Amino acid sequence: AETGANAESEQIWLDCVRRFASPSGGLDSSGSVRRLQAAAARFPRSAAIQLLLGDAYQIARRWPQANASYRLAMAAAPQWAKPRVNFGVALLAQGKPDEAVRALEEGLSKDPGNVRARLAFGDAQLQSRRVKDALSTYQGLEKNPEVGAAASIGAGRASLQMGDEGRATDFFRNAQRLAPRDPAPLIAMGELAPEEAMRIVP
Repeated sequence: AETGANAESEQIWLDCVRRFASPSGGLDSSGSVRRLQAAAARFPRSAAIQLLLGDAYQIARRWPQANASYRLAMAAAPQWAKPRVNFGVALLAQGKPDEAVRALEEGLSKDPGNVRARLAFGDAQLQSRRVKDALSTYQGLEKNPEVGAAASIGAGRASLQMGDEGRATDFFRNAQRLAPRDPAPLIAMGELAPEEAMRIVP
């Protein structure tokens, strides 16, 4: 049951941590942490409990504890991708993109069809200055209905780092087409030179 990770809950989790975590200290997960700590004391070898505890610590931005819980989950369930994916997201949030690349790569080797993990992998590649690899990762996701808009934004940012504003403009325009009500493409356009941004913004 543990290895059958629920895609919907994973989407909610990744969106929460990667897109909506409060910069002032995260969401209040103190109650969840206390309950999960008690459960972990009763079932110290449960990978599922350690994973959830790592997630709760991550929301609370208690990074050393989150990292330790994810490592315990990975040790308890070596073939389960989810602890590695969430660990990679946590490492990325801590500003450790090289370590995040490794963790996400391991997770994807066990669950290659996880498109949200692959999107996070592209983010980690971009932050670790593997810009061409990141662009390739993002382009492989552009046609996916779940993450296509976010992947196009990532591809645009990678193109900007490569000095290609024209191509970045095309990627941002595609993101806007895929998600016309999402403010993220417009926010990303702020990274363009004004004359390029004017080509897209109505």
